Amino acid sequence: MITYTRKDESSTSLRAAGWEPVAMRPSRGDWSCPSRPRGDEGAERIERTLWQAPGSAV
Repeated sequence: MITYTRKDESSTSLRAAGWEPVAMRPSRGDWSCPSRPRGDEGAERIERTLWQAPGSAV
């Protein structure tokens, strides 16, 4: 199992449960395109951490 947290989140509960950080993911660019326009929610521009559950492989 995997999950992500945003850079501005503490991740305390994941650490307490034994999850391990695997990689840092850079912020994403804009997801909007002509065939599927999307508004700017702001979350696209935040770095994320990829976490791995104990005993699972990424």
